[in-house]
Amino acid sequence: MTAHSVFPVPTTHDVVTALLHPSYPKSHIDILNLGLLALQLVLFYTLPPTPRRLFFFLYFAFWRAAYDAGLGYVLTKQSKRKWIVKTVKRFGWLDEKRRPEARAWIRRQLVDKMGKDYSFDVRPFTRMADSLPPSTSRLQELPLEYNTWLLFRQAVDIILIKCLSLLVISLHFLLTLRHP
Repeated sequence: MTAHSVFPVPTTHDVVTALLHPSYPKSHIDILNLGLLALQLVLFYTLPPTPRRLFFFLYFAFWRAAYDAGLGYVLTKQSKRKWIVKTVKRFGWLDEKRRPEARAWIRRQLVDKMGKDYSFDVRPFTRMADSLPPSTSRLQELPLEYNTWLLFRQAVDIILIKCLSLLVISLHFLLTLRHP
């Protein structure tokens, strides 16, 4: 793909809907995320009050730092040096010849999670160029950068849902504090 390639962008859903809506398919990463949420709820309701406050304060601080510092750092490196894409290329995660097992697993995660308008490999595409009639169709691969973004978004979703759920827990703590 060239820097000026155009491709139809498949539908994506927000993290809360994609994760919690029962009719949306779940990837292994979504299942991990749901398991972590379930564990978080079990800890919230089983830990005694003082350890619970300390644990969730530290847990919240960790995930908030992952969101603020971690994502900020990674996205800055991506925008300045295309770091995420270069990392995926360097490790060959989407390269069928170098890492077929990794590519197959990532492909399955993305294909299962995305809608019917997504194709990991090749899709029909109408070229918007003067040299071809508007209805001319050909096959086009999605850019590596797009599939890399979808893969990165899976990791981001874990951080985002953690921040959201911990914000709700924090609000619960604030609203239920007993004042002397």
